Amino acid sequence: MIIKLLGGGMLLCASTAAGILKAHELTRRVKVLCALQDGLILFENEIRYRLSPMREALVSAASADISGVFASAADNLNKTGAVSAMKQAVWTSTLGDGEKEALLSFASGLSAEDADGQIKNAALCRERISKTLKSAEDRRARLYKLYCISGGISGAALLLLII
Repeated sequence: MIIKLLGGGMLLCASTAAGILKAHELTRRVKVLCALQDGLILFENEIRYRLSPMREALVSAASADISGVFASAADNLNKTGAVSAMKQAVWTSTLGDGEKEALLSFASGLSAEDADGQIKNAALCRERISKTLKSAEDRRARLYKLYCISGGISGAALLLLII
């Protein structure tokens, strides 16, 4: 009886820990996507209203971005061009595939000569990140419900083992 109880307790603890880790991962991804959007808005505003050079715009965007992509690109800007610096920052980041794809497209558009081209490029990237964010939020909500249900089932299974 004690072995059943210990086994059930271990099963419950393991499934709870796995659920908490997965929920933390999904929550972090949503936060990173929101921060990327905020960074792109700051980049856009720097170009549109302040007519800042690329480095200043990237540094401004880095102030909102928790993934470090914009800060890394700003640091590498002196060594390589804007496109190469941004692509290198994206490839060395821990972002997901959807975010990387959107930011690599953004990096390719950094070669635009005029401010309007930069603004349109940032807006397009923001739109792509927004779609990825919506998908991530939907997945987080769906899996949150799943983990709640599976936690309840695990608790019920533990009670059945005790009885």
